[in-house]
Order: sequence, then C-alpha cells, then structure tokens
Amino acid sequence: MNSNTNRTVVALLLGILALAYGLAAYLSFSLEDALTAIAHEFFWARGTHAIHRWDDWFFIAICALATAGAVGTFLRSMWGRVISLVAFGSSSLGALLIALAPESWRGVWFSTWVDREVAVLIAVLSIVGFGLLSSQLAKNGFLHSEVSG
Repeated sequence: MNSNTNRTVVALLLGILALAYGLAAYLSFSLEDALTAIAHEFFWARGTHAIHRWDDWFFIAICALATAGAVGTFLRSMWGRVISLVAFGSSSLGALLIALAPESWRGVWFSTWVDREVAVLIAVLSIVGFGLLSSQLAKNGFLHSEVSG
C-alpha cells in the first residue's frame, strides 16, 4: 500500500467515525430534548431541562476530532495526524469500554450505547485506522510533506 492509498483509507475511516458519532450525538440530544419536552407537557412541569451526560458530549467531541482529522489527513499536515490519532484512540477506548462493560453497569456508565457487536466493529475500525496512521509509511508521508511544504 502506498502513501496516497494509506491516507485515503485513513480519511475514509475518519469520515465513517465522524458520521457514526455525529449521528449518535444527534439522536442522543434530540431524543433527550424531545422526551423532556413531552414530560413537561404531560406533567405540567416547568423549569426542568434535558440533562446531557458525559457520553453525549463525548460523541460530539469524537465527531469533531474525526472531521478535523480527515481534513488534516488530506492536507498531509502533522496536526491532522495528531488529531486523527487522538480521534482513533478515543473512539477505540470508548467502543471497547461499551463492548466489555458488564450488562448491569452499562446503564450506570452510559446514557446512550450501542449493541456490543456494533461497539466491537467501531473498535476494530478505530484500531485499524490507528494502526495505519501509526505505520512507518504514514509517518514518512506526513514527515515528507512537512519538510517539502
């Protein structure tokens, strides 16, 4: 695999992560807001707002990091590589935590989660992207572009 193919695959994986985490964040925020509004109307409760937990914000952060990393990867910038490594690493750790968490703890740790099979798939994609970006070929491609650019 050459440097351009490697960069394209990494950017594609980052795009998939950005879409997946962006969709998860959108669904999480919109469902919580919608259910809170319904509860307000049903119980005539005023002044209460939807509470967004840490994992909702985590989805948004990974979406933003993956998007910025994909742009930086196409530009062959070193900051794009660093951001991409953070996005892949965070995504893989979060997905592995969801996949390996005992069933009784999942509701305590997370307000939103996916099935274990999907979490394993996200973790594998993230680890593959992390590995591709950590390869010597990728390092040389980014280093060469920084030196020549």
